[in-house]
Amino acid sequence: MKAVVFHDVGDIRLDNVANPAIKSADDAIIRITESAICGTDLHMVRGTLAGMEAGTILGHEAVGIVEETGAQVRNLQRGDRVVVPSTIACGHCSYCRTGYHAQCDNANPNGKLAGTSFFGGPGATGAFDGLQAEYARIPYANAGLVKLPDEVDSEDALMVSDIVPTAYFGAEMAQVTPGKSVAVFGCGPVGLFAIVSAQLMGAGRVFAIDNRASRLRMARAQGAEVIDFDAEDPVDMVRQLTGGIGADCAIDAVGVDSETARSGPVSEQADYKTEQYRRGRAQNQSPRLVVAARRRAKPGAGVVHPSSGEGRDRLDHRCLSAEPDRVFDRQRHAAQPHPAHGQLPPPPLHPRAGRPLAQRHAQAARGVDPARADRRRYRSLSQFRSARRGLDESQARHDAVDCKPGAEHDRKIQLVEGPR
Repeated sequence: MKAVVFHDVGDIRLDNVANPAIKSADDAIIRITESAICGTDLHMVRGTLAGMEAGTILGHEAVGIVEETGAQVRNLQRGDRVVVPSTIACGHCSYCRTGYHAQCDNANPNGKLAGTSFFGGPGATGAFDGLQAEYARIPYANAGLVKLPDEVDSEDALMVSDIVPTAYFGAEMAQVTPGKSVAVFGCGPVGLFAIVSAQLMGAGRVFAIDNRASRLRMARAQGAEVIDFDAEDPVDMVRQLTGGIGADCAIDAVGVDSETARSGPVSEQADYKTEQYRRGRAQNQSPRLVVAARRRAKPGAGVVHPSSGEGRDRLDHRCLSAEPDRVFDRQRHAAQPHPAHGQLPPPPLHPRAGRPLAQRHAQAARGVDPARADRRRYRSLSQFRSARRGLDESQARHDAVDCKPGAEHDRKIQLVEGPR
């Protein structure tokens, strides 16, 4: 038979290959009558999807006629016209039974953690031969193949193989409900079906954003309000069209091969953001959230930065500051200089209150009760700390409001701050 075969990046050929055969009792062989090229197939051609094996037949969208079935395929027979789902699923694992067929435990021969299997994909997906061929073997045919009614045209049914479910799932994840306004970014085939899906879900208005005239014409024909991002700022235009409110939902239907505005009011802004991103990558700035580690093999060792290699495998509860010059020990609420910086940090703060601990201790020394100076905030802290120590709520409220300076006050400070 003839098939579209991957040999290398940029080297796709129409070859003569052997006809497929039944390998498992739940297999079926179909004669393909309609097949389509998906945007995913272009990644194999360009090399943007790694791991493709030479000799793999491409394609994962097809309609065909059943020619042969395995012993366990009891719901189909020779001559049935069927549509082939792009992903492969067993139909009986826990994920399949709850509707998550793309997370099937059994379809991928690389194991349960290997991910989704689909026809014509790379080795990590199982390297199943695809559907751009005259015949194809369909694993788990009893669970995957969908018999078509006579009134459904094969070309229309082909869209159900992959592209329509993708778009519909996007609209579903965007939580489109009746009356909502929806912005669809990208008006390729998936974007156009996303427009239709949003309308089927009752969307009040749909804004279609793209820069290709042919796509915008098709989106307008579907009843969407079109926006050319090469001619106008799409964000500002959506706001103008919605009285300054904006869209209720947004669907990204652009895919991997995205592009920015080539002209118009947003092109300079896009160039600026691209340059800023490149500079940030070049500088390789360290993350602002720093997790400090301590080598437990040396109990006396100081705070160690994970990126230094020391203590990377053993982390404790020391950390968490969004400021790179401060490292907090959450057990003592004490601040220390960041190991990568020499300067000392500002005075440590109480974990919730806005005043430094030293100020609170000074108030206690002068006979000022911090609980009465800041009763509302301190009360909530007392209740929180007391709850963690198993005290009931009424006792915690009593302690927070009625504690006095002296021994009782020292006990309350100890309760709030934890052991010193």
